[in-house]
Amino acid sequence: MAKVQYEEFLPRFGIDGDISFWSEEKPLMGAPLILKVGQKYAVKFEWTQLGNLCHVLNGNWVCQVYFEQMGPGEEFVQPLKKVPFVRKPGYKYTVELELPVADVGPGVYRAVAEILFEDPKGRPMPIAAFADLGWLHVYR
Repeated sequence: MAKVQYEEFLPRFGIDGDISFWSEEKPLMGAPLILKVGQKYAVKFEWTQLGNLCHVLNGNWVCQVYFEQMGPGEEFVQPLKKVPFVRKPGYKYTVELELPVADVGPGVYRAVAEILFEDPKGRPMPIAAFADLGWLHVYR
């Protein structure tokens, strides 16, 4: 489980939460994680938005995971999910993003998760949070 890191750029707004890897109904613990191609995994985003600015914002949250492969070759997989913004301070979001391990391919990866806010037209806003999910080893 990784704590969400949010840099306070906007006054009266904040994000607090965790992001973790899951297999079936269990969180995966340990570092590095070892994942097998063919099994189902997910990244679970859980965060709460804080502050009075929640009453005036409008748009969507974009939950995304980036993978950087170590060594030769490079895989390009960036699973993402968009979630409508709820205009309510203290609102808690839970988003499960399926991890396409078969698309990632065998190798060693560094994984980073992002929660990004975008306006109703899909333009990124200066509201983002990140979590370093650590090292992954994917095998067949």
